[in-house]
Amino acid sequence: MSVVGNMIRLLDDPDFSVCLSAALSLQVFFSKDSPCLNYIGQNLQHIVERYIFILQKVAVEEVMQAFDILINLFEDRLLPMSSDILNILLSRFRDYKKDEDNDNAVFTAMSTIDCISSIVINGCEKPQYYDGIVTAVLPTIIEVFSNNECDFYEASLMIVRTFASFYMNAQTTQNMIWELFPRLISIIQTQAVDSISEFFPVVDAYMNIPGTGMIDHQFNGKSYLELVYDFVRSVAFDSELGNVEQCYAIGILMIIIHYYMGRAEKGL
Repeated sequence: MSVVGNMIRLLDDPDFSVCLSAALSLQVFFSKDSPCLNYIGQNLQHIVERYIFILQKVAVEEVMQAFDILINLFEDRLLPMSSDILNILLSRFRDYKKDEDNDNAVFTAMSTIDCISSIVINGCEKPQYYDGIVTAVLPTIIEVFSNNECDFYEASLMIVRTFASFYMNAQTTQNMIWELFPRLISIIQTQAVDSISEFFPVVDAYMNIPGTGMIDHQFNGKSYLELVYDFVRSVAFDSELGNVEQCYAIGILMIIIHYYMGRAEKGL
């Protein structure tokens, strides 16, 4: 316990390199099985504040990974702070990913969006946090896809999947979620078809949103369901694509069939 206490105190050391070393060393104690878990919990707010301080100053992938573990470990206690934490992480993510020539910054950006994804997953389950999280995070996700920043597609698609999966918690952001869908289809089809495996569960999540949103919403005169079918047809019969992409396209077709069968069983 004294070792952990000393490390926590060293997070405040005036020598920044000492703070950084303490933050890296603390990660080994971030575990549900750690005998120091209660002590870490008692000092949680201070630890979080110091990690944020460090992350605002330097791009270190391992520190971001440790912070991600901490967020998942104390998810319920940190949710009230999620807005402040997200704003800082989103700002750092935008800064890190701009530095394309710095491999360390890019890797840290990848860890940062994974950390953002953890907060999104934990927070969107709770109705009181859903709209605030969507409003804060979605513009950055759109920026990732619009700029073709493929290094971050996997985590970004996981975030979109989470938004769609907990759509029932939306109060003011329903339109934002629906407006994103045709843009995603276009980007995956034209720029990132190799991300179809990550796109597959996103389509499934949208198709499972209660109601008739996939039929009612339209883009360029076509329902979203028609857009999905056109996407499947384009990918499945493209001779230049591999078996993996075509198999996932057929899988999406099965989602469409399952959707129609479900509606038929309900007499809709």
